[in-house]
Order: sequence, then structure tokens, then C-alpha cells
Amino acid sequence: MSLFGNYEKTGAGIAKNAPKKKPFFRYWELAFGKFWKIIEINMLMAAAFLPLLLAIVVIYYFIQDYTNTAMLIAAGFVILFAVWFGPVIAGCTKY
Repeated sequence: MSLFGNYEKTGAGIAKNAPKKKPFFRYWELAFGKFWKIIEINMLMAAAFLPLLLAIVVIYYFIQDYTNTAMLIAAGFVILFAVWFGPVIAGCTKY
């Protein structure tokens, strides 16, 4: 017995001589079956771009008053994005 249940049970499965669906319908069946996984991955990617968005906001709003400080904060956000983006891409490919 495994931790999450026994997945080795025999069952009806798919018949060997079952007719294949047309590729168009197979595609849409797979797309609708994995719809929420696609949404989750898109939200993860959007979260990965937040540091870059914050850098743009800092530059846009604070560049006139605090030039050096704003650029330093924006550079920090860009570095955070560069460090954060690699693991996010790896996680998305694992999904």
C-alpha cells in the first residue's frame, strides 16, 4: 500500500480497438481538461513579473525627486526579478 492509495488496480481502461477521436476534438478535450492548470501557471508567471513591474513604478513615480535612490530601488527590483524568474520557469515546466 502506498502513501496516496494503490494506483495499480486493474480496471476496464481503454479498449485496444477503440476508435480514435479526430485530432481537433482530442485537442479541445485536453485543453478543457487542463484549463485550471493553465490558469494556475499563468498566475504564477504574473507573480514572477511583479518585481519588474514594481521597478517600473518606482522609476516612473520617484525619478524626478529622488534620482539615485529611485534607481537603486529599481535596480534591486530588477535583480530580484532576475533571481526569481529562473526558478519560476523551472516550476512551470515541471507542472
